[in-house]
Amino acid sequence: MRLLFNGYRGRMGSILVPELAAQADIEVVAVCDVTSTETEWLLPQGQRLPAFADLEQAIDVSGAEVLVDFTVAAAVPATLKAALSRGVHCVVGTTGVGIEQFQELYKNAKPGCGLFFAPNFTLGAVLMQYFAKQAAVYFEAVEVIEFHHDGKKDAPSGTAVNTAREMATARKAAGVSSAAPGRDSEIDGCQGARGADVGGIPVHSVRGGGFMAHQEVILSSLGQTLTIRHDSIDRLSYLPGVLLAVRKVASLPGFTVGLEDLLDL
Repeated sequence: MRLLFNGYRGRMGSILVPELAAQADIEVVAVCDVTSTETEWLLPQGQRLPAFADLEQAIDVSGAEVLVDFTVAAAVPATLKAALSRGVHCVVGTTGVGIEQFQELYKNAKPGCGLFFAPNFTLGAVLMQYFAKQAAVYFEAVEVIEFHHDGKKDAPSGTAVNTAREMATARKAAGVSSAAPGRDSEIDGCQGARGADVGGIPVHSVRGGGFMAHQEVILSSLGQTLTIRHDSIDRLSYLPGVLLAVRKVASLPGFTVGLEDLLDL
């Protein structure tokens, strides 16, 4: 499988590219980053990869079959237009792009092309969301607290937003209200103390240098609470999910959202 990684100079790229290049069934044929000033990138294992700053050139020269994107939300539309129109399957881990926008961008794809997006590629985080969705219908109140490093570009995180929306959908289907209590108690000048309203569920974002990626879902009812928590302590935790998506995307024509579909959840 001929793979092109877009965003190789970012936090995720510097971790994932060497691991992807080490897979027997994957050939990383090029890397791209708009900030690149080099024509080659030397991996820790000694392999030299062609490096580009221009994505269209990278695709045309490398003959890539699959593109993996971990960049920034503002860059995703141009990336997908360039790749999908050339018949390159895309695996996107960049958050901050709406599902409706992905659907619109997919209209540029050649027939049979696959576009896969996941707000989180960590298998434990996907299972956390799944368990939270199952539990959400049995509790009166639900809240989400996410903790990330201070360099994260979006707040709330894509995982937190997706978790809240999935729980809100499940609660609505079960006839359970998602109206969060206590919003009317926010004191003047401190509006938002109860968190962002995502489908009626409060979502709180914490940012600091001591965090990587963590999330808690707190469910409560009379006399009890249930806390479901996931912690990513190393960016290598994303690798199994990315590999799963890369290996499956060619067999998934159309637009697919979330690893849960690949895990039969």
